[in-house]
Amino acid sequence: MRPAADSLYWIETTVKNDRVYPTASDRAKQFKLVEQDRIMLKASNNIAMIEVPKGSAATNPTNPNAQVEVITKKGTEFWLKGKETLRFGALVKMDGSQGWIEVQVKSQNGGTDTKRINLKIQ
Repeated sequence: MRPAADSLYWIETTVKNDRVYPTASDRAKQFKLVEQDRIMLKASNNIAMIEVPKGSAATNPTNPNAQVEVITKKGTEFWLKGKETLRFGALVKMDGSQGWIEVQVKSQNGGTDTKRINLKIQ
């Protein structure tokens, strides 16, 4: 979690394919035999996602290389190559000093992984 302004924060996460093979082959993609991998975000009632245009976003104004792929409200689709790592982020507004964020990644061939993170601002 990286402060952006007042009660706005960037939530950042990394998705890694630790296998040698991609999550979908080029042929499977070409013939639409598999769905794209998808990352989604859920949050407690006091945390709201701020809609940011799909694509890359800089999360740190002092470091232009700190780029993430934006997680949209409907989730973001992507492909992972073998041994590839992608960074994702979402801009959220948090009312109060604590809440939770749940990040879920679904891949037809790679399975599903969910992680819930409790947030507390001091």
